[in-house]
Amino acid sequence: MTAALPLLLRSHPHLTTASAESRDFQARVGHPAATDPAPCVLVLTRAADREIDELSLWLAARGIALVRLDSDRCADTDVQWDPFAGLLTRDGQTFRPRVCWLRYFDVDALRTAQTTPDAVQHVRDQWQALVAALAAHPGLHTLNSGARPGTPDRLTQLAAARAAGLRVPATLVTTRLDVAARALPGPGDLLVKSLGRHCVEPQPGRLRGVYPQRVSRASLDGEHRTGAPVLVQEYVAADRELRIHAVGGTLIGYAVTRPTPRVAVDPAGVDHRAALRHSRRRGRIAADAPRPVPARPRRLRPARHARRPGVSRGQPRIRLALDRTRRR
Repeated sequence: MTAALPLLLRSHPHLTTASAESRDFQARVGHPAATDPAPCVLVLTRAADREIDELSLWLAARGIALVRLDSDRCADTDVQWDPFAGLLTRDGQTFRPRVCWLRYFDVDALRTAQTTPDAVQHVRDQWQALVAALAAHPGLHTLNSGARPGTPDRLTQLAAARAAGLRVPATLVTTRLDVAARALPGPGDLLVKSLGRHCVEPQPGRLRGVYPQRVSRASLDGEHRTGAPVLVQEYVAADRELRIHAVGGTLIGYAVTRPTPRVAVDPAGVDHRAALRHSRRRGRIAADAPRPVPARPRRLRPARHARRPGVSRGQPRIRLALDRTRRR
């Protein structure tokens, strides 16, 4: 007997691929000439991270080495890390990392020549352990040191939003939608969300989106199992969502509108507009600016974000994305 797919994988899938081909300037051309060992910026990410491609070129023009470990390109890398001397040797060249930035390194993307499940798991575990050790090394200044997959988890984010005074929709984690329909107040629709990541990567480079689904309570006759724990909330209508990035001492906000909750299915249908800029030093700068801004603002360098969604009836959804990088 074949088990039914988990609920959030049953809708029309959104599939995409992430290339493992590097476009990093320094990886392809070479690092700037410097002392041996050369001080460097160490980035832990994956090959498709285009912001780091741009950062590599920017740093090269200023004579600064950028060394990256990409999760989808690292399996055959010749690497040595001396934790006591703080020296990293990659492909025969030795560096002294000064700054470490943990971004999109994910062992699910790791491509290895191993074929047996135990060997693949072992290789992934070892690379994950190295990345964790690099990010935690006391001799490095690690940006977003607390940013780990699933940290903080969505329930912790909701609790933080409530503690900050934001109204949060009624919420239940469950494996049965019919139970949620009875437990959550009101007769309105439900919004079913992933309790974990918003994508799965069953094969390196092949990603499948896991997006929220709006479900009518009237459709939940009988028992409805989800196949895995999911986060269920009362659906709250909103005409926009506010995303607020904390960069150094400045808050930069964007109002995001979309036709459906499935934001990444059709990125062209998502509208981003500047909504708020606030500085701890200068106070409020602007609010509700009507001019459109790029869907991927170049002045922000987003890492793994801690999201704190809160919703108030009749008001826009609010999402706080914490980024501890400093603006230059």
